[in-house]
Amino acid sequence: MYKYLFFIAIKLIFQKIIGLLHLVGVQEFLKEKIFKRVIAPRSLLNKKLKTKLETLKLLNMPITGTVVEQGTGWHGQDCMLFILLGAKKVFSYDTTKWLNSNLVAEATLSLIENSDDIFLSSSLSYEEFKIKIEILKNYDGKNINEFFNLLGISTYEDKNFNFEKVPADSVQLFYTDSVLQRMTPDDLTDMFKSMKPKMINDSKNLHLVDCKDFHSIDTNSIPELAYLLVNSFWLKIIYSKYLNYQNQLRIDDYLKIFLDYGHKISFHNKLVEDKNIEFVKNNPSILSKYPKYNIEAIATSKFTVIFDNHSMQ
Repeated sequence: MYKYLFFIAIKLIFQKIIGLLHLVGVQEFLKEKIFKRVIAPRSLLNKKLKTKLETLKLLNMPITGTVVEQGTGWHGQDCMLFILLGAKKVFSYDTTKWLNSNLVAEATLSLIENSDDIFLSSSLSYEEFKIKIEILKNYDGKNINEFFNLLGISTYEDKNFNFEKVPADSVQLFYTDSVLQRMTPDDLTDMFKSMKPKMINDSKNLHLVDCKDFHSIDTNSIPELAYLLVNSFWLKIIYSKYLNYQNQLRIDDYLKIFLDYGHKISFHNKLVEDKNIEFVKNNPSILSKYPKYNIEAIATSKFTVIFDNHSMQ
């Protein structure tokens, strides 16, 4: 049952040290310069982009106002995509400054390569769209902030989730991709509470949640729901907040949080695989941890949620 622990023990130790000493920058440097690791090659960026365009259609509304993104995902590709789709302003927040100019340049090339498909979903006129694409084409791979400012994107590092730079009653869409599962339950509550007064009437939330053990992504021997075997004490000991932490919330737990901040809640793209159902069934400790939830709810490893924001009036 615990054989996966051997494979991740060393990795966890190093990640804990990196987290405690705030050496995230060193970690990213080692990835790029020593291990020559490309986190998201163009083929993956293109694939994610096409999937994202399909997901955004579920909103059933044109993007024309202000978008707030928690977690500057896919090397800035997502926040640039919102601008190309018609957003007037994008605020992109993260707990750490992850952006790398070379990787941002790769994301811009992916957007340019897929610009015809993006335009089909854009609320911009053809001339407006061309101007944005020209800005992408002229990026020299150097100053990210200057480049983003030209597009109307502001990025901030903030571990408090208070969105101070975002004006009240201004946000049309609040968006995250593979972020909520990396936050503590308290941080999730604080984040949605802070965002609530920022949202306009008829605004929406779009959140893509990936509940898999992130060690399983690059180590096939680790089950996708292995992290559910870890008790709350060891969860605090071996995981480092904002680096490799994963909460153990299941889809029903998220629903309870969403109900406090939104209505017309709908779930899409739920992934419940047979291997994860079997894993839950074969591990009674997981079943006992969630006595009120059915096995499918516990075994759900991925989902997209959309909901309208409660009016502040």
